[in-house]
Amino acid sequence: MSRRAAAPPVRLEIERHLRWRDDGFVPSVKILLRVQASARHNELVGFREGALIVRVTAPAIDGRANESLRRLLAKRLRVPTSAVTIVRGHRSRDKLIEIDGLDRSSVDKVLGVVG
Repeated sequence: MSRRAAAPPVRLEIERHLRWRDDGFVPSVKILLRVQASARHNELVGFREGALIVRVTAPAIDGRANESLRRLLAKRLRVPTSAVTIVRGHRSRDKLIEIDGLDRSSVDKVLGVVG
């Protein structure tokens, strides 16, 4: 009977920025994602190769999966949907998103990330 080794701490690629908005500079973070559309449940699955794996029930048609992704992340991170922006990958499974109004430690705490 073999024994599984403990999983190593998760390291997610998160960049911290200050973003200019009409009311001044706002802290923001950028996160790499891999999205699976048409899944059974909306959920944050885990991490693989520096990207957060996310499943959404909406199909990848007419931007429905992207909108579902934005709502799921906003709800989980407790920010308005308008604070979640897809920077790159609108028509791809691999996406780069930017979340305004959060710092890295807040995102790390919610997602369970180390380092």
